[in-house]
Amino acid sequence: MNAACINKLGKSICFVVLTLFCFVVSGYADISYAGISESYNVRITEQADSSSFIKEISKSHLSLDYSLNIRQIAPLTNNNVSSSRKKLSRWYSVSTNSMAAYDTLKTMSSVDLVSRNIDVTFASISNDPQVSNMWYLETMEVEKALEIESGSEEIIIAHLDTGARLTHEDLQQNIWVNPGEIAGNGIDDDGNGYIDDIHGWDFGDRDSDPTETSNYPHGTSTLGLISATKNNAIGMLGLAGPSKAMIIKGSNKNTSPYSPDPIVGLMDEVAAAITYAVDNGARVMNGSFGSQGSDYEDFQLFQDACEYANSKDVLFVVSAGNDGRDIDDDPFYPASFAYENVISVAATDSQDNLASFSNYGKKDVDVAAPGKDIRTTSTSSDIGYVDINGTSASAPMVASLAALLYAQDPNRTAAEVKSIILNTVDKVSALEGKVLTGGRINFYKALSYEDVGKPRIELTG
Repeated sequence: MNAACINKLGKSICFVVLTLFCFVVSGYADISYAGISESYNVRITEQADSSSFIKEISKSHLSLDYSLNIRQIAPLTNNNVSSSRKKLSRWYSVSTNSMAAYDTLKTMSSVDLVSRNIDVTFASISNDPQVSNMWYLETMEVEKALEIESGSEEIIIAHLDTGARLTHEDLQQNIWVNPGEIAGNGIDDDGNGYIDDIHGWDFGDRDSDPTETSNYPHGTSTLGLISATKNNAIGMLGLAGPSKAMIIKGSNKNTSPYSPDPIVGLMDEVAAAITYAVDNGARVMNGSFGSQGSDYEDFQLFQDACEYANSKDVLFVVSAGNDGRDIDDDPFYPASFAYENVISVAATDSQDNLASFSNYGKKDVDVAAPGKDIRTTSTSSDIGYVDINGTSASAPMVASLAALLYAQDPNRTAAEVKSIILNTVDKVSALEGKVLTGGRINFYKALSYEDVGKPRIELTG
């Protein structure tokens, strides 16, 4: 049973009875924004469980709200999991029309923490004919690097974005296929809690089709930089070689009830996406998105998800954002999280200048990568290509380099891969004092680096 539960219940007693049967802790439940004015992420206490939480809600004024909808964000599929994974399973999303819901939830004995469900926005060699338009290949010495290591199909990169055009001529060969799932049989064959998740999952529509829609195209373009097929005589080349891209999609709305800006998804969707990626074998995650805010409590769910990825040694490459500001002073999450598995990436142009739109931060931004006038795949058609700008383009380049480093030595840890990337940059005067390393990534230097275990850039976590 995948989902919908506490929604439009007529009376309190009906609410209590149906809750006991409808509240599903083994699947990610549906949500509708229609008529919903407030959405919160709630972490229950270690001593509480779903029953005690629901019982306490049923005794409050919230039980009279016909629009009330509650779901568990990252359900457990078994109990033999780490403490950080169990912490994630304690998070619930609560959507309601009640303007007093926040105060009510905060007073409940079963509740540990309440935060707003905020928006996560965009941070926006070969015989492949588009290569002549890929100036950044020479800048990062990619051709020389690929002679050292061309990549491996065994490395999975989780692409957390707005989905992707799975039928694009240059992408379809490198899309991940879940080996434990049988397509279209309506059964959760691998027991991971998701039915028919062949290529990934759509956490916006709660289904197994992560195809990008036309709401606000983004994911197909960021994916092209990772996964476009090399030497197939069409299109361009992706930088991660034959590694496989797990496609994980957010709600991808033009706007949400809480923001006029286009979004990748809401916080609960992104946290569930991170959990899915980690649980299903990703070595690297790419997140070309983020959210600004000074209220750290609003980002606790995000932090718990990143902490879980860190505990499982999964590298998380994220964009620094496109607002031209110093995120040391004005945080942008997850780029501003201080985990040893997180790499935050600024954007440079073809002259190695910091792009005018790029966020920066001597402490919170680790490195830079090209992000201006970047040729990549387009969602417009199966043969479409486009030039894009943004740190959204920079992060996939670093994620691709990480995938090559894992292919070169699968035993490397996330901290070791991060150390190599940070210690092999090309120092650039325009980046001095703007990013931690003062430099832009170099594929060749990273893949010919041998001094593993002796990091010159201190990693903080």
